[in-house]
Amino acid sequence: MLTAILIGLRILAGPFTNVFQKKIAQKGVHPLFIVLATHIVLTAVFAPIFLMEWTRSPVAFPSDFWWLASTMGILDALGNIFLVYAVSRMDFSVFGPLNAFKPIIATALGILMIQEWPSVKGVLGTGIILSASLLLKPRSNSAPDKIVRRRDFVYRFLAMIFASLGAVLSKMVLQEAAASVIMFFWSFWGIPVALIVSLRMSPGFFSRNLTIIGRHLSTLAAIVMFIAAMQIFTLLVFKRIQVSYSLAFFQLSALVSVILGKTLFEERYFRRRLVAALFMMIGAAAIICSVP
Repeated sequence: MLTAILIGLRILAGPFTNVFQKKIAQKGVHPLFIVLATHIVLTAVFAPIFLMEWTRSPVAFPSDFWWLASTMGILDALGNIFLVYAVSRMDFSVFGPLNAFKPIIATALGILMIQEWPSVKGVLGTGIILSASLLLKPRSNSAPDKIVRRRDFVYRFLAMIFASLGAVLSKMVLQEAAASVIMFFWSFWGIPVALIVSLRMSPGFFSRNLTIIGRHLSTLAAIVMFIAAMQIFTLLVFKRIQVSYSLAFFQLSALVSVILGKTLFEERYFRRRLVAALFMMIGAAAIICSVP
């Protein structure tokens, strides 16, 4: 029962995080600065928790924990940067359902890295999700290879690859530390990664974006609140079930994304994308049935 509640909360937190990221990007804040500001605030929140744990028992963390947690943080930071780039450019009702590919990536990584083997039903469910994702492409004469070469799609797939790698490492790190401690590493490593990437930006990048974001602090606060909830719920679910199945459950948020895309951003192809999201939910249901 608790697992189902955590999954439900995670399903709601994800799309609302992306909604506020898209809204603040539409106000003129650069996606990279959104990531940087978010991680600075989250680091300030979770650093005291980490320090309390470290002060109380400095030998509690084994040596491999440090590099695993740091690598996880770096990979997730890269994934988050590409994710915000994608959500700022892409239709919201496409952005969410494209998560369908993440369970498939995570399944392959889970087999290779932590020997998590899916069942037949699990494979069937991910196959249904993958097939349904083809409905997300609107009817047009554009060749499929032209679609996938679009920058927003490239950013989205890069985000999923890095996030899937980070998810598998999160599962490994969870064996050594609490979710609140892992949140510090996830938050902290986003800062240097974003700063390094920002070196290629034009002069005035920081002052310009700081001025704009200063006028939308309530939106930034909403991003911080929802992304913290999303990450904590994600880690708690990872602790209970396989990574690939967890990500498939989270795909149920595709329906939320399609509805929000229509109601908040007046996006087209609503029926087609709604059908795709419903098929993805069927795939997720098949995966749910495969979990012991």
